[in-house]
Amino acid sequence: MKLGVIGCGNMGRAIVQGIIKNNILLPDSVFLNDAAAEKMDKLAGEIGAFSAGLDEILGNCDVILIAIKPQDSQDFMEKLRGKLDGQVLVSVMAGVNISGILGYVDRKVPVVRAMPNMAAFIGRSVTGISFSDSITDEHKEAIIGIFKSIGTVVEIEETQMDAVTALSGSGPAYLFYLAQAMIEAGVEMGISAEKAKQLVFGTIEGSGNFLMSSGSNPSELIDKVASKGGTTESALNVLNDKKVGVAIKEAILMAKDRSKEISGG
Repeated sequence: MKLGVIGCGNMGRAIVQGIIKNNILLPDSVFLNDAAAEKMDKLAGEIGAFSAGLDEILGNCDVILIAIKPQDSQDFMEKLRGKLDGQVLVSVMAGVNISGILGYVDRKVPVVRAMPNMAAFIGRSVTGISFSDSITDEHKEAIIGIFKSIGTVVEIEETQMDAVTALSGSGPAYLFYLAQAMIEAGVEMGISAEKAKQLVFGTIEGSGNFLMSSGSNPSELIDKVASKGGTTESALNVLNDKKVGVAIKEAILMAKDRSKEISGG
């Protein structure tokens, strides 16, 4: 397989680095393209890949990963019209659905829609992924292998991809928001900012690992931490009184609606 990557920004870079690090592809099987030539050439030099024009990618690559901004998708898809010859298109553009891509190119083109998240930078992303009807088992296995190089992969119906975008694609920001609030509370209680960070970051990391390994539902673990009449219960009472759980769910649903809006759904 030869891979063309359109877009060398944060996500494109993370995916390419994961592919090379985990020996999914050799560097000379990867072709990079970005409107910012300096960014493209820098990444190509770091990993030993090729900087390439779009025509060169179309002539050499059987899989094309599109990692550009969603608002740039229409202009880029127009450049592909009538030029594809059996390549698989893989999109990591939020809110750009498979039918939208096929509308610009060719109904017979195999298309994959994937939504990784920021943890791809450390190989711990969770990627929601869906496939068009024309994808082959061989293609599916190869594409899943690409995204396993940056974390775990969850195959999901394409109709649910806007929900995936809202839940896990945007999910890191919700946790960062909570972390910032916890740090600020620590500072208000007289703990230095640096020590508050250590306490909060360690708590989030340890709790996340424990949650994954415990096999329990989050609600069950909350009950184990919050003893009757204790400090945790008093804190949770405030969160419940402020309807924080409701606000979080409303925020995620809003993100899903925005993803649908971007895709015209």
